[in-house]
Amino acid sequence: MKKNNLKPIYILFLVASSLVFSCKKEEVPPTTNNTTTNNNTSTSKSIEVTVKHVYMGSTDSLLHNAKVEVYLSNEDRNAVKNIEFSSYTDKNGKCSFGNISVGNYYFLISKDTLNPAFEDISISENTTKGFVEAFLY
Repeated sequence: MKKNNLKPIYILFLVASSLVFSCKKEEVPPTTNNTTTNNNTSTSKSIEVTVKHVYMGSTDSLLHNAKVEVYLSNEDRNAVKNIEFSSYTDKNGKCSFGNISVGNYYFLISKDTLNPAFEDISISENTTKGFVEAFLY
């Protein structure tokens, strides 16, 4: 009779351990902003990204820990492949990318269950610093 009493406990232990070992490790955002270059010639240009959460019409909430991915083509961004570089926003909802080359950049910005934002920016020879502002709903 003792064996039958242990069977439910054993099954519960197996289920609990399978849940623990099957959990995906959460990505840990970097503590500093990335400084990255693409495959083109580097210059002293940079891009600053600000991400805000829109809730009930208000855009006052800066979004901490939003994932910012940068692509070199709209096609790559749409297919979510060939990420050129990425970062997470800081407590002020900002991240930046330094040593950026002249060219077009395509952003995919996401956070948890909020709708992602798609933003584009063109960096020209005359641009020293580009700014991207994204709103997640």
